[in-house]
Amino acid sequence: MRRVLGFLGTAVIALAAAFSVSAGNPVWLNEIEVDPPVQVGDRCQYVELIGAPNSTIDQNVWFISINSDASNFGFLNAAVNLGGQQFGSNGILVLDNTNGGDCPNRPFDAAANVVTYFNPLTLGQGSEGFYLVTTTATLTAGTDLDTNDNGVVDFNDPGLSKSGLTGESFFYTDGVNFIFNPEEQYKYGPGPNLVETLLGDVPDAATRFPGNTDVNSAAAWYSGELASSPEETVEYAAPFSSNFPAGGMLTPGAQNVPSSAGSTLFDFDGDGKTDVGVFRRNPGSFAPNRGPEGSTSQWWILNSSNLGTFAAAFGQPDDVPVPADYTGDGRTDIAFFRPSTSEWFVLRSEDQSFFSFPFGAAGDRPAPGDFDGDGIADPAVFRPSIGTWFIFRSSDQQTASVPFGVAEDLPTVADFDGDGSDDIAVFRPSVSQWWQFRSTAGIIAYQFGETGDQTAVADFTGDGAADVAFFRPSNATWYVLRSEDSSFFAFPWGATGDVPAPGDYDGDGQADPAVFRGSDLTWYIFGSTSGFEAVQFGATGDEPTPAVFSRSAP
Repeated sequence: MRRVLGFLGTAVIALAAAFSVSAGNPVWLNEIEVDPPVQVGDRCQYVELIGAPNSTIDQNVWFISINSDASNFGFLNAAVNLGGQQFGSNGILVLDNTNGGDCPNRPFDAAANVVTYFNPLTLGQGSEGFYLVTTTATLTAGTDLDTNDNGVVDFNDPGLSKSGLTGESFFYTDGVNFIFNPEEQYKYGPGPNLVETLLGDVPDAATRFPGNTDVNSAAAWYSGELASSPEETVEYAAPFSSNFPAGGMLTPGAQNVPSSAGSTLFDFDGDGKTDVGVFRRNPGSFAPNRGPEGSTSQWWILNSSNLGTFAAAFGQPDDVPVPADYTGDGRTDIAFFRPSTSEWFVLRSEDQSFFSFPFGAAGDRPAPGDFDGDGIADPAVFRPSIGTWFIFRSSDQQTASVPFGVAEDLPTVADFDGDGSDDIAVFRPSVSQWWQFRSTAGIIAYQFGETGDQTAVADFTGDGAADVAFFRPSNATWYVLRSEDSSFFAFPWGATGDVPAPGDYDGDGQADPAVFRGSDLTWYIFGSTSGFEAVQFGATGDEPTPAVFSRSAP
């Protein structure tokens, strides 16, 4: 979807919307490219924003960049009116300056909304700040916002007369800065300065870590130079920021990478947070029928982005839930595997249509994941009879077979080495061993756990790599083996009889321990940022969706 703004981005386009985004329900900066390797009018620059999928931005919200160099203190390099603009179905809005023409060989992700605007000035004029602001003023690129060069925007400068500015306001809602010399150059807005000594220059680009929506934290961003070619490169190059993750890259119009460790975030609304949800095999109440004829089982999802509760009849009691993002729009799709026919059924999050395909054989255990790192979940099965995995890669439509495991093994899928691609792994109950075949770091094995433990693999430490972990029902204790150094820690959370359902419920990039308690139909979540939360949701016999890939040792 492509919309065009008028000169300097001052025209407003009215778009239909589900609801509005404002400072109370904010828009975030998501990715910024300011210095492409080939200087042809800087035509490959772009700015990404994120928000709720398909939602509309309130009036008076602007994207701006402010020059911090001594020769142009406080000059607006860019000013784009965002009021009325709509996020794409993946929650992304791209701002593309057409000053230099189109960037060659760079299609933006089809699920994003791309807004083109014409601005005679480009980004990357040296030291610069990039901000989202709310103001009733009309902003124009090239305007001097700091007429007395004191480092304060005139609208907010109590030392200046407000003549001509009466009734105006200027509020920052998000920002990042590329300030090379903070001792001599001004930082006009909030947010971190992403320039580090090791870079030796302002970065070429910066990317927000997926799921981290902190607005004033350097830890929310990674940055660096870009590869020297081609002009439309998406590859970062040294020097990198000190927190640069394995697998970090630009993703124009698509969800940022690396994603939270493991492809099973269970984020059905695309806001970067795990959603409370259940699979109901024997429903006692009606849900809209969106699935194949004969669907009786139900899915109930409580969306964390305040979009309300979603319900669908999709599947039968003997089906195996396999929710994951099979369409690459940044949202988990409701899906199941039917053992009787070895068919997969996927309910698209984009439009609630469904598709199906055969993959597997009798006795296979489904274990989907993003094994090729393209942002799309790949159907996969573990065949215990021959100890082999079969993976259908979305990137090249080819099937890979990987001998790994024995008949008793329980398949486990996550990104254990933090390279942006999921890895195959197994838990061997008889000897409490974990075996991982990591796509970058190779094979490794651990002895960790005991009979009866339930696997609860997730990135509990926030380093971008999944940690081996389990929940022990006998004492309601969690045990986590850190991916960083193979040390472990344990903590109590829950009660006997609870079902573990770990996920990133607060969207900070770190998995949170959570349990579903069938006795009182309540979820007990301990958010690493948000703290304790109790959510009543579900019915007797429900299976929590974040637990569908957990396995109990026999």
